[in-house]
Amino acid sequence: MRKPLTEPIPYPAQLGFDAVRLARLKPWMQRYVDSGRWPGGAVLIARKGQIAFFDCAGDANIEKRQPWRRDLICRIYSMTKPVTAVSLLMLCEEAQVHLDDPVEAYLPEFRNQQVLIQGATSLDQTVPAKTAITIHQLLTHTSGLSLFTGPGILGEAYANEVLGLNLGFGGLDRMVRRIAELPLDFEPGTRWQYSAGLDVIGRVVEVASGMPLDRFFATRIFEPLGMTDTAFSVPDLSIGRFPAMYETTAAGLVLNEEPERSAWREGRVDTFCGGGGLIGTIDDYWRFCEMLRSGGELDGA
Repeated sequence: MRKPLTEPIPYPAQLGFDAVRLARLKPWMQRYVDSGRWPGGAVLIARKGQIAFFDCAGDANIEKRQPWRRDLICRIYSMTKPVTAVSLLMLCEEAQVHLDDPVEAYLPEFRNQQVLIQGATSLDQTVPAKTAITIHQLLTHTSGLSLFTGPGILGEAYANEVLGLNLGFGGLDRMVRRIAELPLDFEPGTRWQYSAGLDVIGRVVEVASGMPLDRFFATRIFEPLGMTDTAFSVPDLSIGRFPAMYETTAAGLVLNEEPERSAWREGRVDTFCGGGGLIGTIDDYWRFCEMLRSGGELDGA
């Protein structure tokens, strides 16, 4: 059973923190709000299983004047990646996957990969890859894959065709097949480049476990850890706890997505990406971090 939320201890020095310096955090957060850099946010600092500091500032919805709260269900974007990595490593512990396995052993669409030649101006200017991509290279962003923010023509192709956070892409399997059709930016294992590797790992988890990624996350991680508000979509009953999304412009913050019309609304998400897409509360994610800090266990789970 999930424990009640823990409040910050009254004397953070007991955990090795300087209360005077912690007190600087709230004004720092408020300066970001006042300058228009963000609408609102929260900070939680914990040590040894106890919270030394929590506070929030600003608004979850500027138009509705809804202040930021601790129980808000937020978009956590690439903080999805550690959850995906834990899932993969659980399967490694169960001997269903090995880090040195070639990805093509699980996803045959990655056979016969092509690599862009240096200075390529089109996606067909390639040579055959000398080695196959491994699971380990996907985890460590050394596979040769790119990302929608990547450089050059390959980054543009990802942005136009494989945007990992397009939650209505049509399924992770379809998205990963399109990634496999694109050339690599470099020979696997020779460089580091932030990539869609964890999205592909999510698909490996699906194939190796025989479960959709959202169900694997829910049954193997979220439910055992009591992460009751973390998922790939926001239930209709919880939409009031989902912040609006804003874009920073020269004119200030501009509303980008209203909660009621969000792509994260329940029933609208059909692509469960390993690299980004989860939503959850700050306390849920703290529980996940506590599990990692404790060596893979929390409250007996």
